[in-house]
Amino acid sequence: MAEEKSKKPKIDLKARLGKTQAGTGGSLGMGDGGAMIPMAPPSGDRITPPPSVRPPSSSGGIAPPPGIAPPPGIGGGGNLLNPFAPKPVAQPKAAPVSAEAQTIKVEVSEELHDARKKSRRFSIIVGVFAAAIGLGIGFFAGGQSVRKERAAAAIRGADALEIAVNDTAKKVDELEPIFKDIESQLKNKKYPADAVTKLNDFVVPFNAATLKDANIGALSPELQSKIILFLRLSEEIQDKKKDLANLVAYRKTDFEAMWARWAEKPGMEYVVTFTDGGSGKVGGELWMVKYDDTPAKEGQPAKRAARVPWEQKEWPADMQLKKNAQAGEGFKVPRYTKGDLPGPNAQFVPIDPKTIPFNDDEPIQVPIIAKMNEIRMLVQGNDAVNFEKPGIKTESENLAKQLSDISLKKQ
Repeated sequence: MAEEKSKKPKIDLKARLGKTQAGTGGSLGMGDGGAMIPMAPPSGDRITPPPSVRPPSSSGGIAPPPGIAPPPGIGGGGNLLNPFAPKPVAQPKAAPVSAEAQTIKVEVSEELHDARKKSRRFSIIVGVFAAAIGLGIGFFAGGQSVRKERAAAAIRGADALEIAVNDTAKKVDELEPIFKDIESQLKNKKYPADAVTKLNDFVVPFNAATLKDANIGALSPELQSKIILFLRLSEEIQDKKKDLANLVAYRKTDFEAMWARWAEKPGMEYVVTFTDGGSGKVGGELWMVKYDDTPAKEGQPAKRAARVPWEQKEWPADMQLKKNAQAGEGFKVPRYTKGDLPGPNAQFVPIDPKTIPFNDDEPIQVPIIAKMNEIRMLVQGNDAVNFEKPGIKTESENLAKQLSDISLKKQ
């Protein structure tokens, strides 16, 4: 087998490719100029070239292997082997740009960019500056206008405040006659109906509504403080006079019931006991006579025990005494008849009921008197050293003077 293989003839590939075969059974090859050349059919011991291999030309050139593109200008429509193919036209090359020209172009572009940036920045700065000036002028002009209007409003407000201060200083003078009328009527055991009506109708001219259009914010801080103080005093007087009117009206039934009892059964209510104060000094203490009165309860009216009449010929030899109307416990004390005072034991001396203006109505009367004194202090104030208290009268004159000085500016 090895010998047979060694006896096989060698194939000259170049010679075989150069031969031409005739006959209908052969294939056609491509010759020079694109002419078809008949080729012999392959035999069992011959190798058929691949279809992509082109036969050599008359010039002895070899076709390029498959998959490799020909150089530019060869093959396709521009194949130099095809005399009828159009010849490629050479394109003119662009002239090279020198480095100097490129440098100049870049430099000019950067300068132009910087110039544009500076111009844009300058325009923005000028615009902002102009807007700021415009706003400043507008704000200044607007501020000036607002300040002038506030000043004018303060002048008008000072004029109105001055009038209200003076009217208040005059109005509070009406309170003292009302207080005197209350005290006089109660002393005479009469209900002060007219005084209560006057209190209800009394209105202080200076109030919070007075400050509504006064624009006190444009005034000095010191003057503002004085105005606020005057307002506080005025409002306290208004509130306390209302409390006083309600208190007197609330006690009307109690006063009338007590005065009726006094008219029917006048008697002893208070006594004085004497004590030894030492070193020969004799002192006296005020006590109330303790009667067995029954207070009102469960819808039942109070019952008043009979009082010891002042006019009776013989007074009791001793009586139950107590310190005040609210005290429940009593102490039995003998009445003074003769001998030295105070003596070895406590003794009492009766007090004529006619000399005591309010006798047993003191618990009812005290709150009313206290309320009137509070209002008097708010009206008159107190100039005593270490006890200074502001009042409408002490504050009105100076405050009205300062407001008058401001209101004169409108003329």
